[in-house]
Amino acid sequence: MKKLVAFTAVMFSFASVFAITGKEVVEKYFEMNPAPLFSKTEFKVETFKNGKIEDSITLVQFGRNKNDLTETVFEVTKNPSLKGTRFLQSQKTKSADARWIYMPSLKAVRKIGSNDGAKSFVGTEFTYNDTALRTVEKDTHELVSENQSLTLGGTTYNCYVVKSVPVQKKGLEYDSRVLYYDKNTFIPVKIEYFDKTGKMTKVVEVKQLDKLQGAGGKTHNVRRVTDFTNTQTNRRSTLTILSMELDNELKSTYFTQNWLSTGKE
Repeated sequence: MKKLVAFTAVMFSFASVFAITGKEVVEKYFEMNPAPLFSKTEFKVETFKNGKIEDSITLVQFGRNKNDLTETVFEVTKNPSLKGTRFLQSQKTKSADARWIYMPSLKAVRKIGSNDGAKSFVGTEFTYNDTALRTVEKDTHELVSENQSLTLGGTTYNCYVVKSVPVQKKGLEYDSRVLYYDKNTFIPVKIEYFDKTGKMTKVVEVKQLDKLQGAGGKTHNVRRVTDFTNTQTNRRSTLTILSMELDNELKSTYFTQNWLSTGKE
């Protein structure tokens, strides 16, 4: 009888350690942070190597979420060699992402292949894959820690730590990721990327997390300043949001290949 009581106590203790699963943490992120219906964002990306600035790019982004379809377009508005470059991405639930890019130098729209997602986005340290959200079912999720303190940009977060491993790794630049989810917002404020040997290759850190109210009154969590650092080369790209409008309806013409090639509404 004593052994049974002891065993039961151990089982209850073990269960309490895993009060929430890794998958549930990721699901909570999507539940608490639904994408806005529409978004218009101007942001700047500055890239540094050994503390010295290499390049600066200003972009405008338009986003739309409708009927399980997420569409995003980017246009480079300030940069001597890249101005006029436009990028369109279409994501539909349970379907492969579709991406196209317009390069002014070529004066043509080119489709980006599924194997090109790991490539640099306009010369920065974030990739085409970084421009898209990964849905829950695309990875397996293991809870690593329920209480991890983390200080970024002067703010201390209490985090869930989850290791996410892709079910299909083709076209990805990493073998696994470790994400630190802030317990208040469930935003991943830090992401560590690892290759198949277990070596860290990139780290993403949110240096400023804000709240922004959309046109309909809904409040959204916004990553105002984010660092993307290549841990092998020490090259870093800092993305800073300059302005953002949420939930104001946008013209459908933005999300077409005609706009991609002409830039006209």
